[in-house]
Amino acid sequence: MNKEEFLYKMKDALDGQVSEIIISDNIDYYKNYINSEMLNGKSEIEVLDMLGDPRLLAKTVIEMQENDNNENNTKSENNKYSDDNYDDYNQEDDDFSKRADNSKIHSLFGLKGCLISILMLFIVFIILRFLLSVAINFAIPICIIILLVGLFKRIR
Repeated sequence: MNKEEFLYKMKDALDGQVSEIIISDNIDYYKNYINSEMLNGKSEIEVLDMLGDPRLLAKTVIEMQENDNNENNTKSENNKYSDDNYDDYNQEDDDFSKRADNSKIHSLFGLKGCLISILMLFIVFIILRFLLSVAINFAIPICIIILLVGLFKRIR
């Protein structure tokens, strides 16, 4: 699935369930999120895999909207955006950011590890090539000398 399919499925799942403003806000949010993650080096597939099924995300949006409507209809003294909820949200956002940063670090170390391995193999190849050329340069004359010595011993 690509970004356009993801956004289409989300819009389709939200259509008729929530207002057009909510649909537009969510589509814009996820479009911007996907683009920003891709600018940070992730592939489109990685970002979409991380987000999951757009229908589940849409279901969450619908449920949140229903909860908002229910809360607006009741006369509750509690503010749904209390400091505790805000802190919980920020903590989850911070945890997500840390996981995203760790993912970047792991992929960076993986890339560095591959490059170092390739460099080491290249160095080993150069050393073996040098040793082989030196061995050939000395081995051929030594073999000729041994053959000549053997021939002279037979002649005597």
